[in-house]
Amino acid sequence: MSTPRNETTRPIHGLLADRWSPRGFDSSFELDREQMRTLFEAARWSPSAFNYQPWAFISGRRGTETFQHILDGLLPFNQSWAERVSALVLTLAQVEREGEPVPTAHYDLGQAVAHLTFQAEALDIDVHQMTGFDVSKFEFEIPEGYEIVTAVALGRYVDSEEIPEKIRERDASPRARKPIEEIVLVRD
Repeated sequence: MSTPRNETTRPIHGLLADRWSPRGFDSSFELDREQMRTLFEAARWSPSAFNYQPWAFISGRRGTETFQHILDGLLPFNQSWAERVSALVLTLAQVEREGEPVPTAHYDLGQAVAHLTFQAEALDIDVHQMTGFDVSKFEFEIPEGYEIVTAVALGRYVDSEEIPEKIRERDASPRARKPIEEIVLVRD
């Protein structure tokens, strides 16, 4: 089932208008290694200040030890629905390089994740980004100068009786965005 088209005030590309962050995932859907590599290739080609590319990812597909370690670090509510996703990814920003701060690290990482997200949308893969985790529970060796910023769930949305009612209701609720007048502070 494809995601519902969102009502926009201006016409925008369907990949942007259709994107959303469901929590009801099809536990039988599996991303293969090639699809994962394609998503990371999209992230790899994201722009970054001075072409530093200050990002890294830790990914695990369902059924792997890495997936379970990431799942174990999520907060209980996120664990309740993320156990059904096909893959979990931790995003890391390189906040220090050669002893110097990288001031655009989080911004650049955000662009890389956005590229991954829209590549996923093009492949009919749903993405849900989250910060609901306890970083101290992740059992990974993080490279020096890097920090974990977000977790990303990848899979395919399903509206099924197998999904808890609370999650189905959240997924079915209308989406809203601030009006343009609230986010564009100066307009000429």
